Amino acid sequence: MATSLSTQLSRLRVPQTSAHKERRGMVSFLYDFLEAKSIDNDMHYAIAVSGLEALIRLDTSIERFGETLFNESSKTLDRSVQSREANQDLDTEVEAFLFTVVSKYFLLNSTHKTIEWLIYRYGVNQYNADALIASVLPYHETRLFTRLLQTCSHVKVESSKWFWLKEQKETQKIALILISNVAHLFNKEILDNVITIFTFIGTNLVHCDDQYSIQVVSDTMDAIIPILLNDKKDTKNVVINVFIDSLPDIPAHRRLNLFGKLLKILGEREHLALIFMRVIEKIYNKSKSEKEPFLNLIVALSAQIDINIQIDSLNQIMDVFTNEFTEGERVLSITDENMSDIDRRLIAQRRNEVNQTVMSLIQKIISLVKGMDSKISINFKASCILCLTQLMIYLGNNAIPVIPSYIPIILDNFEVRVELGEIDKLEKSCNETFCAFIPKMTEVTFRPLFYKLHDWAIREKNGELYYRMISFYKFLQSLADRLKSLFCVFIAPSIINNCSQMLSLFHSNNESDLTLDPKSCHLLITSILSTLSKCFLHDINATLLNKERMQTLAKPIINQLSNTLGTDEDYGERVESLCLCTQYMIESNRDELIIKDLNYQILLKTRETSSDIRLGALRVLHRLILVSGEDYLPIIPETIPFISELSEDDSIAIETLIKTVVTDLEQILGEPITKYL
Repeated sequence: MATSLSTQLSRLRVPQTSAHKERRGMVSFLYDFLEAKSIDNDMHYAIAVSGLEALIRLDTSIERFGETLFNESSKTLDRSVQSREANQDLDTEVEAFLFTVVSKYFLLNSTHKTIEWLIYRYGVNQYNADALIASVLPYHETRLFTRLLQTCSHVKVESSKWFWLKEQKETQKIALILISNVAHLFNKEILDNVITIFTFIGTNLVHCDDQYSIQVVSDTMDAIIPILLNDKKDTKNVVINVFIDSLPDIPAHRRLNLFGKLLKILGEREHLALIFMRVIEKIYNKSKSEKEPFLNLIVALSAQIDINIQIDSLNQIMDVFTNEFTEGERVLSITDENMSDIDRRLIAQRRNEVNQTVMSLIQKIISLVKGMDSKISINFKASCILCLTQLMIYLGNNAIPVIPSYIPIILDNFEVRVELGEIDKLEKSCNETFCAFIPKMTEVTFRPLFYKLHDWAIREKNGELYYRMISFYKFLQSLADRLKSLFCVFIAPSIINNCSQMLSLFHSNNESDLTLDPKSCHLLITSILSTLSKCFLHDINATLLNKERMQTLAKPIINQLSNTLGTDEDYGERVESLCLCTQYMIESNRDELIIKDLNYQILLKTRETSSDIRLGALRVLHRLILVSGEDYLPIIPETIPFISELSEDDSIAIETLIKTVVTDLEQILGEPITKYL
């Protein structure tokens, strides 16, 4: 029979709260605050597994961790409710992974994906912080080390083991002090980055219990929040959400002063009710003992505020629950409650009948489209596709069951490019319809569909392969705009090699595949360049364009300057695509070596015999200079001889543009360069 003491000890053995589970999503190594919250458990796991698989291809000994830390069952593991023995076994496995894999391959993007899973699922930044930091100590001079250290917010750098890291922690405070001092000079920049600033505060400083840190946070609030009050956008709620989400980590005796100051700056009358409701929302499903400190905070906060403001705030809270009902609706809801219930059921039943009718109509339209093979029926087929689009948009999630029967039609109609040139309207309709449902799918549902489309366009060898690729890359452009940064994680890596191969195949007039007419060749090249531009544009974490992929893509992209296939208008359009591609490539990864390599390859093209190619290369070079800005300073000496040659070119267009390029270079350098020409 268990004694009272043994019962208490058993409870102490297993944590009784889910605090770690709630806070786990707030800390991320790969993503910012809002993006991390938008990624669900399945997506986190899929990203981690993709990273592990890439590492296994490098080192097969890593495969054993797939059965432990990256097992399917780990998706539901909650470390905070495991026994001490289970957590000790897990610590052993985690540390083995950190010191045999992370320590060896820390600079690889694949490793970053696995670290993100260890933080998200196992809380290694909290439970195994010492081992995590120790495993990456050889990289302590890199930005990645600093980023990883920021996730270990609970580490006490003042302790003897990590005292030398105190300088990095102090740098965070100095950065905020600098922002506070210059905030009034850069209002627009502050508004554009307010989420980043206050997420940084919530992640790194509000949990600190020293007076200096609290004063830094206070000064930052004084400098930045008044700027938000003049902004038309609803950015004030972002600040409130950051502080509310950080509430469990703020030392208890600091909460009252911090929220009191927040209310004073924002306006007590306007924001007291909002803060109260957000605090209650945060704790409503906690136990009574867990709620008590936060309820005491509400009481203490109220005691500092004028009674009239308190009453107004209570009225605002009451209005939230009553403003949707008129007096007459209240009476009806009381006297005719049963009738209202019947009305709701009838409406729901009627809605189901309409959905079933629409679903039946979709099936009939699909069967009609499948039965039409004649070119005569192409207009009717296009009308059917447009009709399907509108019906599926109306049905929303209810249309997901019919997607498997709709996919073959999409693939079949992509084939129309083989038979008909003017199909932009039909193709755009197919792309928009398909892309509209992809965000609603789980990864398990989406991946097989994407691989089927990928194989159809790239791997299945037939005489019309290139035409399929045109449709495929146009579809990817629409998909990239839907998925944004997730596109760079899941899809972009699988198309890099094909993009390089196709650009290499069609990079000059003489080496192009003669089975493809010049117009189609132009469409394929611009579609690939536009897709790559969107990849670079949405690569906000600079995870896509590593050194290996840069070497794969840079030369084939720049070699398109030598491709004069088609009309002058076609060539001009391709040059503009190259300018955009180069711009987004540099903006996503401002690595000095990447800029230098691209610059040299472009400069070589300025010595081509064709004036059109020289002009195209100069346009791309000009865009590279403008985007690089001060980062271009180290390679100006390498560029000067080529600029000098172009300034003596016979082409009027080149002569005009070179003057603009020289002016922009002089602005970057800060002195005239004519004496070097």
